[in-house]
Amino acid sequence: PYFEYQREALITDCAASSLSTTDVIGQSVNGKPLHQITIGEPSDDRKVVWIVTRQHAGEPMAEWATEGLVRYLLDEDNATSQALLEKAVFYIVPNMNPDGSAAGNLRANANGVDLNRAWDKPSEKCPEIVAVRDAIAKTGIDYFFDVWIINFTQIRVNFIFFRKQALSNWYFYCSIILSRTNLFIF
Repeated sequence: PYFEYQREALITDCAASSLSTTDVIGQSVNGKPLHQITIGEPSDDRKVVWIVTRQHAGEPMAEWATEGLVRYLLDEDNATSQALLEKAVFYIVPNMNPDGSAAGNLRANANGVDLNRAWDKPSEKCPEIVAVRDAIAKTGIDYFFDVWIINFTQIRVNFIFFRKQALSNWYFYCSIILSRTNLFIF
């Protein structure tokens, strides 16, 4: 398991770091905060990388992996992470489905929606997706990673590469990538 207190500790650590900021970009169905961690400094010469984790509440290993990535990127003594931050800014949503995680759901949010399948036409039943799409519209996007791990034999990171296309195209591509495992779109 990956508990809410662990996520809160990660958010607190990120808020204290000089390399990151934290924001609440929206709320879940039940009013839980939807946290976003920004690591790096946005600029025109840096790529914009979005990472979302745990759209399916029953995949806590993905949140563990994302915490590891966050701590890696925040390591000021790590030359590789610092080189990455010279080239990119990372926007990370460590838990897309805090209600489902708290309730012990496998896939659905508090309204019974499978968030992974709602990106193309989100509604008021999935405010989590609406919040992330709105945040992406503000920052732009070059790369999108959907991290999910069911168990150690099924580790998946869905990846999308963008060529600065219109955001409306991104929604179409995202709905494809999130509907098919390991589909790469270039």
